[in-house]
Amino acid sequence: MFPLYPSSGISERAQQIGFRFGAKGTHTSRTMMFAALGATLDAVAEGGSREDYAAAIIDGNCLGKTTAATRRLSNQRLGERQPRL
Repeated sequence: MFPLYPSSGISERAQQIGFRFGAKGTHTSRTMMFAALGATLDAVAEGGSREDYAAAIIDGNCLGKTTAATRRLSNQRLGERQPRL
C-alpha cells in the first residue's frame, strides 16, 4: 500500500494514478462529485466514449446544471478523475 499523502509530501504514486495537486483541480474542489459521476454513468450506455460522456454532460445536461459554463467545468472535473492505471 502506498500512502497518497505521506508526511514527507505528495507521493509519486498519487501523481502516477491521476491525482492532481496545486491551487485548482478536482481534488482541491469542494466535492469529489460522486453524485455527478453516477448521473453521468447512468446517462451514457456502457462502452461509451469520452466524447459521449462530454456530450451527455454539456449538450444533454444530464447533471441538471443551470449554465453552459458549469456544465463545461463539470465535464472538465469529471474528465480529470479518469484513472490512469
